[in-house]
Amino acid sequence: MEKRGTLWDKGKVALRLPTAEPNVSDVNAAGLIVGDDIVTNKFKAATQRR
Repeated sequence: MEKRGTLWDKGKVALRLPTAEPNVSDVNAAGLIVGDDIVTNKFKAATQRR
């Protein structure tokens, strides 16, 4: 099972994050992916634009 965050567009991969981190939570209509990661024992927000 693929654990990397993946953005799909019309059934095709539009963007796949290079690693399993950060944990992806959601994506909006503009293609902004949001999630979180743990850095130095603290949760940090993470974003990735398409």
